[in-house]
Amino acid sequence: MADTGWIRWTNTTDIFGDFTNDTNIISPNTGETFSNGATTDTITLLSLSSLSIPTGARITGIAYKFRAKKTSDTPNLKTQLSLTSGFTKASDINTETLTDSYVDYEVGGDGNILGFKQTLISDTDDPAAGGFGIESLILKFTTEGTGIVYIEGTSESPAVKIFYEPVPDGTSVSDWVRFTTLDSSDGWYDSSDTNLASPNEGNATWLNPLTNPYFIGSGFDFGVPSNATITGIEYRTVIQANLFGLSTNQVWNGKLSTDSFLEGDITDEFFTIASTDYDTLLTVYQTGSFEDTFGLTLTGNNVNDLKLGFLLSQTGGGVAVAGSILGEQGDGTTVYFPTPSIRVFYTTPEPTPSPSLEPKFAVRSSGFYVRESSF
Repeated sequence: MADTGWIRWTNTTDIFGDFTNDTNIISPNTGETFSNGATTDTITLLSLSSLSIPTGARITGIAYKFRAKKTSDTPNLKTQLSLTSGFTKASDINTETLTDSYVDYEVGGDGNILGFKQTLISDTDDPAAGGFGIESLILKFTTEGTGIVYIEGTSESPAVKIFYEPVPDGTSVSDWVRFTTLDSSDGWYDSSDTNLASPNEGNATWLNPLTNPYFIGSGFDFGVPSNATITGIEYRTVIQANLFGLSTNQVWNGKLSTDSFLEGDITDEFFTIASTDYDTLLTVYQTGSFEDTFGLTLTGNNVNDLKLGFLLSQTGGGVAVAGSILGEQGDGTTVYFPTPSIRVFYTTPEPTPSPSLEPKFAVRSSGFYVRESSF
């Protein structure tokens, strides 16, 4: 396992002026900030410097730390991480009972994603891309109860650390690639499913589906060498589960194959969106890894033959059902977030050593040494 080390935020938002000297707790500054003593005072830290997580790495945990105390009454301090400013894609809330002396608090660690419900990814740092990437993480402090709360900025606090498992040495990673041909689909509103195939973009939506929406797509080009061995596959999509709420879990099935298949063959459960944990906004979901080939044997010669099937097998909605899948965002000039998309991990053989050109000598019957070529 590896980690980013402790990374501090570089900006702060204090809309109502709840804290004094709030910039002391962001990089590169140090010093104290303190609340005005109201029942609830809030300050938010945002804008992380580069996390430098390698492409294709699997995020395994998050930790954050801060240093705080109180100087009067008995206030608590609540903290929460989020990928969006509205805190719709957020971690669990942590509550600390403060003391009269500074205490260093650390929350989370390797193997702990702090209650985030969506897949944590690290390959988009554009906040306009839906708050999907972990580079968008922000930290909110909220006081609870009356009393003055102090938070101290140091060279390593407040800060966040991301734990991850890098791809194995010698493994390469393709770009995220969308399919170009929509082989089969049904259940989508107003032919919006055409947005799912490259180069189109926009949402594919469903409304009260009598036939649960599905699609089968093909026409991938991963740009992988023909002598490559595929060692892993990842599939990513962005789903808006239901604008009106889920009464039961929503379940999405998927299938990957180089052979043709039908809607009824899409039976592998890819994602379950819990009715208590869903987000009414577009949320990224991802399955697979650098060591998961979904039971397929693939090489550079057949990986472009992949076909992707995706089906809403259980809507999870009540009377009103309305949701969507994002078919890409942006055209590459500003925001660019390709979805639904696949990327593959692969290895290639070690190069064959060149024949040695070192001259060799042989003895002829005449007794003379004669130089002979080695090729």
